[in-house]
Amino acid sequence: MTMALQQPLAGPVGSRFPSPEMALILRRSALLIAERGWCQRVQFVGSASCPQAASLSGALVWAATGHADTCDVRAEQALALMRFWLDPHGSAPFDNWELLAAWNDAPSRRRAEVVAVLVEAGHRPARIPAACSLPGRCGESH
Repeated sequence: MTMALQQPLAGPVGSRFPSPEMALILRRSALLIAERGWCQRVQFVGSASCPQAASLSGALVWAATGHADTCDVRAEQALALMRFWLDPHGSAPFDNWELLAAWNDAPSRRRAEVVAVLVEAGHRPARIPAACSLPGRCGESH
């Protein structure tokens, strides 16, 4: 998978900063993991409304909806934004959920890396394919 994420640019892209709402979701996600905890192979640990720990996708969903097990349009947008941050060329053959889970669950992954990528994604533009207009799902489902 790592090699697929490093393939050359597959098509035209544009750089866009996250919207203020998405930047807030990214910051809340980073804070959840930094302050409460991080987990792998599960979406969250504890209560869905007040997780004791969360995965990358669990933290994004919680920050967008207030529940780590409830997905809505804002949560889908946050997952898509994070996907484009981790796979800017769209070369990984996975949907948003699978890609974020695979990245989060990598055996060498550390909590500090997850927090750092969320913080960085909230402060820098994502390279988003021109055919995709975030916010949105770009035709992907989970």
